[in-house]
Amino acid sequence: MKKILPIILILLLGVALLTGCNSLSGRYILISMELDGEEAIELFSVLGIDLNDIYIEFTSDGKFVMDMTVIYAGRTEGTYAVRGNIVTLTSNGDDVTAIIDGNRVIIDEADNKAVFEKE
Repeated sequence: MKKILPIILILLLGVALLTGCNSLSGRYILISMELDGEEAIELFSVLGIDLNDIYIEFTSDGKFVMDMTVIYAGRTEGTYAVRGNIVTLTSNGDDVTAIIDGNRVIIDEADNKAVFEKE
């Protein structure tokens, strides 16, 4: 029994780690955005844009949908891969890297930054 217990614990740890890989699944709503280094959320509010309409949704099968239709033309679909606290979103052969920070996903490229928070 003493030899079996460590094996069971290792197996349980492995299952816990694999289950944690899918923790990104869900819908993340835009809570902050900077365009060209300037905060844009107040502008969206003035324009009557509902931030709940700007989101990224990650599914457990490695796919995502980013819907920013209310501020840009279109909706982006693709796949994602998580490695540590980094998520790489791939769509039409282009990659965007984001940081996972607790219940937030942060895309920060050049002077543009978007912070999404899990619903």
